[in-house]
Amino acid sequence: MARRRDPLQIDLTDGDVDGGGLDGGGSVTQDGPTTGAPAEATPGWFATRVAGPLGRRWRGLSRRGQVGLVGGVAVTAVLVAAGVALVDARTEAAHAAHMASMPGGVADLSAPVEETWRVESDAGIFAVLPGGVVATVDGRDVIGIDVADGSELWRTALGEAVDCGPRPNRPAEFLAPVDRLTCLYGADERTAAVLSADGTVLGERAVGRGSRPQRQVTDGLPEIGPAADGAVYVVEHRRESLTVQGTQHAADALEARRAEGTWDDPVLRLEDALTGEVRGEATAELRTAHDLARCSAELGSEGETEWLLETYVWASTSVVQLHLCGVTVTVAPDGSPGGFSGRSVDGEQYEGTDNGTRVMTVDGAERDLPGLLLDPLAVDDVDGPWLVAGDALQAYDEGGEELWVAGVLVPQVAVRAGGVAVVQNHGDGTFDAVDLTTGDVRWSVESEADHVGYSGWLSGAATDGEVALLALGEGTGLELVALRLDDGTELWRSSHESLAGGVRVVDGHLLGVHSEYVVVDDVETWDATLVGLGSSS
Repeated sequence: MARRRDPLQIDLTDGDVDGGGLDGGGSVTQDGPTTGAPAEATPGWFATRVAGPLGRRWRGLSRRGQVGLVGGVAVTAVLVAAGVALVDARTEAAHAAHMASMPGGVADLSAPVEETWRVESDAGIFAVLPGGVVATVDGRDVIGIDVADGSELWRTALGEAVDCGPRPNRPAEFLAPVDRLTCLYGADERTAAVLSADGTVLGERAVGRGSRPQRQVTDGLPEIGPAADGAVYVVEHRRESLTVQGTQHAADALEARRAEGTWDDPVLRLEDALTGEVRGEATAELRTAHDLARCSAELGSEGETEWLLETYVWASTSVVQLHLCGVTVTVAPDGSPGGFSGRSVDGEQYEGTDNGTRVMTVDGAERDLPGLLLDPLAVDDVDGPWLVAGDALQAYDEGGEELWVAGVLVPQVAVRAGGVAVVQNHGDGTFDAVDLTTGDVRWSVESEADHVGYSGWLSGAATDGEVALLALGEGTGLELVALRLDDGTELWRSSHESLAGGVRVVDGHLLGVHSEYVVVDDVETWDATLVGLGSSS
């Protein structure tokens, strides 16, 4: 039988709180020795305003009332604790929602991550769909995957050699879900299909024989690939060579061939995938020696050089670009020519120029920056300075005014968060945290001095606002390293074999790509399985 416990008692009855002493037996005295009776003390603020009134009320309560009051105090304490927990939960939820709305943003990186789910795939992420869903390909099927747990939400069978888009490329595009997929399938004769976000086939059209992207073309077939907003792109010319002495001779020879009709400038055509209607066209023209100087070149005999005139197409959620040596032409998904090639994590549109980068702000103002705009892979806020790579790292405000120049040379900004930009220096793999206000280097992590092995190429990044997660590739593996943004302290690191495809963040969830180099139908490509990465704690 449990022992009966007496109720908790609070003693406010001893002593005369109205007269002076608070403890009943002692007295408040003046400094120095005392003689005779204790000196009368003046009640303090607590005794007069708090303890006195409480003592009188306590003595007026019955025994049951006193016990009930003590119980009420305990209940109040529990309610206060619950309220604090509720506030904490709401704060954490708000933080998680905010970071999920940021490129490369996740809720918490304080603990190591490990594989939580795996989905066999042939080509990684083809598109980001609403509601935290990504589309990928498994054999002849297109499938929709929930990034939270890797569950398969839908599967649509198409056919051989499936290729879908629009494929997100830049960090901001992983935060811009699309509501339609464009797919092409068929080993020789290609068919275009448009799918809704739930995998429903909205329509199909035969588009004829064409080569798939990244396939070496030897039979003159045009390249046909998927584009955004239910479109396909077609490029009629892909690869040719020109053997002459020097770039100026190459430009003259090309102009002569153009005049005699033996050279056709490559044309990028954007068609509606279902109707075939041409939305827009753009022609890449090599006119100057400067244009040809950027072609791939191979030295031949007797001082001649073979200039490789090869096209490359890049299609994303916002644009289709055709690159030919030093010339780039652009068509928007609606068919309009020209325009900007990408959208930054801050919402600005931008494109490269011969002298640097042209930026259009969110309010429509245009700015020219004297260098390459470095778009961070992960941020905790969309308001930040423009970071530009010139002779050194530079920062500019939205008005185009220079803020500072930092003494570091960087190929990429990994993370812009916590008041710093974490950048990787050329060559030695050193990571520096540059203060966004002053340009001063707050901390550095040197690979040789600290033996931390940060020499791999940057293959993705993420942040929770306090930690920078760097994905560093070496060979076929990937190492994830978490650094505190305030001082560069390494919190944890983990190794992941065959995650050479890097990491991406979709809807606040960290995803990896398990990559394997394979050859399918004489085409060299990556077999890219999707991997969910979550906290191991």
